[in-house]
Amino acid sequence: MYALRGANPGEQLNWPVSINGGVSPFALSVDWGDGKPATLYSEQFGGVVTISHTYDSAGSYVVILKATDKAGQTAFLQLVGQANGAVTQSSTRTAVPAGQLSPPPRSCGRRRPFVSR
Repeated sequence: MYALRGANPGEQLNWPVSINGGVSPFALSVDWGDGKPATLYSEQFGGVVTISHTYDSAGSYVVILKATDKAGQTAFLQLVGQANGAVTQSSTRTAVPAGQLSPPPRSCGRRRPFVSR
């Protein structure tokens, strides 16, 4: 399962995700798939959290969200970030062609602490 959301290059992409279950507080790490450092979030309670990023170039990017709760339970969510516009060749990472996304990593824990909206 994956979700898709987009914005124009240079504009902020905002993505609400809901943290449900698990034991607070929560640590979230978001790899936006464009070679920039991961974005880290620390959330004291569950509920809706808006993750944000700005892409520099047009393309489709595999986004991996990792959430860890106080008990050490970890869950992953795979998303697709879309930076609108004509795609140009890049020397860093290549955008994933539509229909060729790999399945997300499976959760190691019993709980799934978040769900994309």
